[in-house]
Amino acid sequence: MQEVNTTTNGIHSDTKTDQVSPYLKYNHEIVNDYDSTRLPVGLDYLQNSLKELKKIRGNANDLSSIQLLEIACGSGNYLTRLANQVDSAYGIDLNQAMLDQCRAKLDRLQLKAELVQARVPTLPFDDQQFDIIYNCQMLHHLSGGVTTLLQFFVEINRVLKDQGMIIINFTTKEQIDSYWYMDLIPRAKQLIIDRCFTLDQVRTTLTQAGLVVDDVDIIYDTLQQQNVYLDPAGPLSVSYRNGDSTWSKATLQEVQHAEFKLKQMLKLNTAQKYVQTRDQIRQKLGQSVMIRARAHHD
Repeated sequence: MQEVNTTTNGIHSDTKTDQVSPYLKYNHEIVNDYDSTRLPVGLDYLQNSLKELKKIRGNANDLSSIQLLEIACGSGNYLTRLANQVDSAYGIDLNQAMLDQCRAKLDRLQLKAELVQARVPTLPFDDQQFDIIYNCQMLHHLSGGVTTLLQFFVEINRVLKDQGMIIINFTTKEQIDSYWYMDLIPRAKQLIIDRCFTLDQVRTTLTQAGLVVDDVDIIYDTLQQQNVYLDPAGPLSVSYRNGDSTWSKATLQEVQHAEFKLKQMLKLNTAQKYVQTRDQIRQKLGQSVMIRARAHHD
């Protein structure tokens, strides 16, 4: 692994600065709110891919030789469920508060994983180090559009072993409208759409980076716990809004206007119908996509 600066509690810090935009500065309060509402979407897909990878490696019943990396590991919702299924688990994230939360959860469960504070697109790891890499809901944090996306995927290809897998969960431009509350914050919604990619852009850029796409799956599950997510009064709470960084792009005036509209609908008993109608978009388009690709090195 390339040299990084060691901090405390087994967390390392990479001092490079690249094209990622931390537009929501996660403090420990926000991390707690995020952690209490978000779900490890696509976990079954990831676990099945791990088993499939092991079959390719020659032993379907043993995952112990697998080297796993999660990029943007956040508070550890995936690492805490996967670290005991592989030989070595690594997680990187830009935000220290997220890494602190992840480390605390790993320690509480007596699980081992190496955590690195780093910015993408550069990855502070050796060539062909990992068997499988996972990245969830981070692509819209990249600055620089498709150019940076290509740099990121080239780096992923570099650190993957031959036949290694990259699995990415992301929300497409079209799927942004599947979040029922987006029409309440139209300015923030458009800013997020501008940062997101289409499925074709991601698929094409993976191919340009030398990776071979072998599966695409539309995810209809909500990223937040469904009972929390579908609560019409949810956005009136700061802790609810902390579960989706889109709200950080909304101005105070926009948030206040959204709160006013929700309160009016709640008063008129039309809020539940509004949510149900808006949620039909998610049921049609899905709320995210899982895309999987493999490395092929000469």
